[in-house]
Amino acid sequence: KDEVFINRIKAKTPFKKNLEFVLSIPGEHNALNALSVLALIYGVGLLKEGVWEHFRTFSGVKRRQEVIYSNEN
Repeated sequence: KDEVFINRIKAKTPFKKNLEFVLSIPGEHNALNALSVLALIYGVGLLKEGVWEHFRTFSGVKRRQEVIYSNEN
């Protein structure tokens, strides 16, 4: 995946003081959605260490933010 579209997220949370992880889809709204998901799974007791890999490899939903043209120049 193109590094241009990578979100590097840093936050202070109840479960990790200096949380840092990578989200594979762009945009502040997507970063906020990811943090909301983390809050939810933490709140219901389902937060596991391997969750970070899922955020890094999540490709989004088909036809949402799909790159249909890229000028190599």
